[in-house]
Amino acid sequence: MVNRIAISGGGTGGHTYPAMAVAEKLKELGVDLLFIGRRGGMEEGACAERGIRFVGLPIIPTPRGVGMGLYLGRILLGTLGSLLALRRFGAELVLGMGGYVCIPAVVSGKILGIPVAIHEQNAVPGKANRRLARISDLVMISFESSRRHFPPGVMVVLTGNPIRNGIVGVGKGEAREKLGIRGDIGTVLVLGGSYGSRRICEAAMEAMRIMRGRGEVLQFILISGHAFYEEALMKAKDLGLELKLIPFCREMGVVYGASDLVVSSAGATTIAEICACGLPSILIPKSHAVGRHQEMNAMALASEGAAVVIREEELGGEPLASEISRIMGDEGLRKAMGEKARAIGRPDAADEVSRRLLELVSGRGR
Repeated sequence: MVNRIAISGGGTGGHTYPAMAVAEKLKELGVDLLFIGRRGGMEEGACAERGIRFVGLPIIPTPRGVGMGLYLGRILLGTLGSLLALRRFGAELVLGMGGYVCIPAVVSGKILGIPVAIHEQNAVPGKANRRLARISDLVMISFESSRRHFPPGVMVVLTGNPIRNGIVGVGKGEAREKLGIRGDIGTVLVLGGSYGSRRICEAAMEAMRIMRGRGEVLQFILISGHAFYEEALMKAKDLGLELKLIPFCREMGVVYGASDLVVSSAGATTIAEICACGLPSILIPKSHAVGRHQEMNAMALASEGAAVVIREEELGGEPLASEISRIMGDEGLRKAMGEKARAIGRPDAADEVSRRLLELVSGRGR
């Protein structure tokens, strides 16, 4: 008998990429899938690429962003749509991967009397997951520190944050050859998250200029995001910088494989990938992130010695150049940070999440 599982979540890469990692693993195991997400969101395109049937809901706004009437109205419409979709599909379990878009699907699963589970990617759970935990049969977390944020009596298990196929295992020589960069010098990867970060990119380019002036020889891969790409090209040209500038990358395993150090914002998915690859990092949590969750993600790594944290309000070319120089100039430190990151990483998280879901469907996971 083929199991039928519905997944819901999305809106950003932080929710969508882990959801797709779980979906791909469940497909490999022969599970029939339905994805309920935001109409027109990045999750819809991701499902189309993978041949996963998709039901689109209207945007579910955050309660603080609009009037409560509009918020509750959208939740009600989403719940009615989810109820119909789950009944037609014959879902045996609903998995919520975070974000307000997954509230209707998880609530609908509970109304229909089928098992419901949620997964939390961040160290500090979002409001949607904190609310949904009370009606969930299983809560899966990526950081052990998340456990204390959920109510007593809720079944909480540490699975790690699922990462996409192809992230781990690309050799340094192969990766640098694919990117067309040198194989004989230290390489720093700069990321700004799924939509890029102008502030991180600008600080990184200023750091490159400072380090070049000091005679330091390093090469940089900078993933700018589409919105900042053209401006970044012009800025790099004006500063006379030589770097590998990419607007968006679909083969993240290649850029991770080519790198010795990562400079990045502190989104949960990026952190999971960095740790799975065993890379040291300089993390710059976004100050406007809801509930300071990026700061908590970053501090979870820093407390283990796997990362250095620069707060966004303290970010600039000089402090970033100083940290890059310190870490890249000390092979022992770089290796120790990478080993600590690898110890935190859970590259098999998608397998573990899938196993827990199938146990819940069969009744063994309750």
